[in-house]
Amino acid sequence: ALLDQLDSSVIYHRKEHTTDSVVPSALAIAEAEGFSLEDRLLVGIAAAFHDTGFVRQYNANEQIGAQLAEEYMRASQYAYTEEQIANVKNAIENTNMKSPPTTTYAKVLRDSDLAILGHPDFVEWNEDLMEECKLHSESPMHEASLDVTKWAQSQLGFISNFHDWFTDGARYLYEEVKQQNVVAFRKHYQL
Repeated sequence: ALLDQLDSSVIYHRKEHTTDSVVPSALAIAEAEGFSLEDRLLVGIAAAFHDTGFVRQYNANEQIGAQLAEEYMRASQYAYTEEQIANVKNAIENTNMKSPPTTTYAKVLRDSDLAILGHPDFVEWNEDLMEECKLHSESPMHEASLDVTKWAQSQLGFISNFHDWFTDGARYLYEEVKQQNVVAFRKHYQL
């Protein structure tokens, strides 16, 4: 319901980013990593709430999403422990990409948030991200989004030189297609 409240200018981080990519990827990675059913549930909660902060603000939305997840968990009929709540919040807050994830939940969530890099429709989703960044001058990628060549070069640099998976599960599930996407991205933008 929170994701239904996203502004129409949130083109990439729309509801489907969470429901069709991040949540299923988080569950698949967690399973590949051998997580218990309980831990998969907690990673699923983190994935479901990871972008809910966008309903209140564009930048620095991670802490808002973490707070919304905490409120959900505290209001639930299930008795979540303080440690479980803290792990979910930490994983969501770590999607800000400012530092490497240190917990297993955070590693799975970070990898699932970027699992689109290893999906066949990456180029199309990346174009949506560029359009979203154009509409949000507060985005750190706004300037690059205004010039297709700068955008393509910065995104190619990220996917081919900077990005690496934090879990073996993500590497197993997405690396092969990610490498195919690097080739497809170069071809699409004639780089």
